[in-house]
Amino acid sequence: METSRVVFIAGEGRSGGTLLGQILDGLSDFVYVGELRNIWHEALEQNEPCGCGERFRNCEFWRAVVEKAFGSFERLDVKEMLNMHRSMARERFTPMLMLLNRVPADLLGSKLPEAYQDALSKLYSAIRQVAGKSVVVDSSREPSQALVLARIPSIDLRLLHLVRDSRAVAFSYLRRKPQFRPDLALQHPKPVLTSSASRKLAFDENGVQRILPRQGAVASALWWTWRNAWTSAIPHLRRRRIPYTRLRYEDLVRDPRDAIARVFEQLELGEADLSLIDGPNVKLRVNHAISGNPVKFNSGGIGLRIDDEWRRAMGERDRKTVDVITGRLMRQYGYSI
Repeated sequence: METSRVVFIAGEGRSGGTLLGQILDGLSDFVYVGELRNIWHEALEQNEPCGCGERFRNCEFWRAVVEKAFGSFERLDVKEMLNMHRSMARERFTPMLMLLNRVPADLLGSKLPEAYQDALSKLYSAIRQVAGKSVVVDSSREPSQALVLARIPSIDLRLLHLVRDSRAVAFSYLRRKPQFRPDLALQHPKPVLTSSASRKLAFDENGVQRILPRQGAVASALWWTWRNAWTSAIPHLRRRRIPYTRLRYEDLVRDPRDAIARVFEQLELGEADLSLIDGPNVKLRVNHAISGNPVKFNSGGIGLRIDDEWRRAMGERDRKTVDVITGRLMRQYGYSI
C-alpha cells in the first residue's frame, strides 16, 4: 500500500489544535480532518456534524472516504471498530506503547491490534485519495494515538507538538463555554450568538443549551503534564526516527507566518505557500474536521490575537495550583512562572 504522510498535532486540548489544523488545511497539499481518533464514536456512532456543517453520514467527503476504505457505511461494523480502538489506543496504554511498543491485547495473542492498524492504514489512504492531497493533518492530540500510528508501516508520521501555557488551558476548562452546532441551532427557536463567524448556540433535544466539557484546575494540570510529557518523549524512541517539532500556541498567534514556516522546515515538509497568511490575519477554508473545538465551523478571513483573559480572571488559588503541578515542564517549554 502507498505510504500516507500524516502530520499529527499532539498535546493537551484547548491549546489551539483546531485553529492550527485549519491554517494548515489552507495550504495547497494539506487536508485537515480534526481529531480522527473520534471517528468511530462521535462521527460514525453519534453522527455528529463535521466542519462543513453537515452531519457526518450526510457529508459527501466522508461518505466517499468510507466507501473507498471500507465499502460503505452499512458494511462497516462500528462496534467492532470501537473494540479495536479500545484495544489499542487508550491513554492508559501510553507507557506500555512507549517502552515496549506493545498493548495488553498483543500479549494475549489477540488479532484486534493488527486488524485496527490495517483499518487505520486504509482510512488515512482513503482520506488522502479522496481529498487529492498528499498530507493528512490529524489533531487527535493523545500520545497513545500517535504511538499507534508509529507502528503502521504505511504511515509516514510527522509529530507536531503544540503546547500552550498551562494556566490558560486550565482557565479554558474552568470556564462555562457554550457549544456551537449549526445543525442543532436550526432545530430550536432559541437566541443565537451574533459573531463575525455567524456561529449559533447549540441546544439538545429538550432545548437545553449544550456546554463544552469542564474540569477543575488540578485535573487540567495533571492532564496537561501527562500528555505533554509523553509527547516530548516520542522523538527519543530508538526503534524509529519520527520527525518532531514543538510549537507554542502563543508564538503561532503572534506570528503565524513565521511559525508555520518553521514547522515546515523542522518536519521536512518542503516549501510552504503562505500566501493565505498576512501578518496576524489568516484565511480559513471550509473543512471536514471531526470533533475538536467549535471554531472548526469558522471560515473566511480572521485576525489572530492572544487570549490572555486568564491573567485577569483566573483565581489565585487555581493559578498557584497549576503552577505547582506544571512548573517544571512550563520552564522547559520557555514559559515563566
